[in-house]
Amino acid sequence: MRKFKLPEFNIMSKKFVFFGISLAIILAGVVSIFLQGFSSDFDFTSGTQIEVIMGDEFDNKKLADFIEKTLGKKPTVTIGRENDTHAIIKTIPLSSEAKQDFYEAFGKEYKIEDMEKAIVSSTSFSPTIGADMQQKILVVTMVVIITVLLFVATRLELGMAVSILLVLLHDVLIIFAAFSLFRIPMNNSFVAILLATIGFSVASNISLFDKIKTDLTKVKKGEGYSETANRSIWQTMCRTLNTSCMVLLLLLSLLILGAAAIKAFAASLIIGVIVTTYSSIFLAAPISTMFYKKGKK
Repeated sequence: MRKFKLPEFNIMSKKFVFFGISLAIILAGVVSIFLQGFSSDFDFTSGTQIEVIMGDEFDNKKLADFIEKTLGKKPTVTIGRENDTHAIIKTIPLSSEAKQDFYEAFGKEYKIEDMEKAIVSSTSFSPTIGADMQQKILVVTMVVIITVLLFVATRLELGMAVSILLVLLHDVLIIFAAFSLFRIPMNNSFVAILLATIGFSVASNISLFDKIKTDLTKVKKGEGYSETANRSIWQTMCRTLNTSCMVLLLLLSLLILGAAAIKAFAASLIIGVIVTTYSSIFLAAPISTMFYKKGKK
């Protein structure tokens, strides 16, 4: 698969540089979480959902900008499933008086004479992901991680399995940091992003450690674990980069051409792919040296 020669260097000898980069990003995320927290979408809070007959096709972004200017918070705007002239709006909780003021401003902006007829439905909703659901998601995530680690421990070695666990923890912390630093709204998609990141990370690291384990059976004379692992990283580098680049191309197409609701999801997954690629190349094997300090003969 190697179509070009990458400029190689000793990754293992520079492990503390990569550890420092990751630690700095995680610390920045922790500070951001304490100072400004997360930007929660309406799925995690509460709000009002309104379905409006627009009378004609409409621009989601312009409608969202108008609602944000009117109500002070960016809404979620989607097109109706059965009719593309229907706008489904999720916004902040609105009292009866606030709804009337909003309807008046809405009708004036979009030249709708009778807003009562234009409103198909208007309902208030509570968080779709409550405390119980969040606990269940946490349990499911932990079960997935433990199951994967048990598989890795039987297929590879315990030290490698623990290394993958630490890398997974790193990737999850970076995702949380990114959501806080870049003010990416947390909604139902966050769960899918988290699980997709974990799955991509596990796949990349299993591939790497499988190669390291194979190379350990044919260690060169005078070569310890670090040297063998460094050689394995570079031998799998092109495969790792090719896989990541193909996934990134697909996500970039969604980010550029997709609807507004898809773009935030695609952007979050792009961050996840970049983080997992970085950690599988520069962190996984260096972390595993803690379990093979003197090298594996």
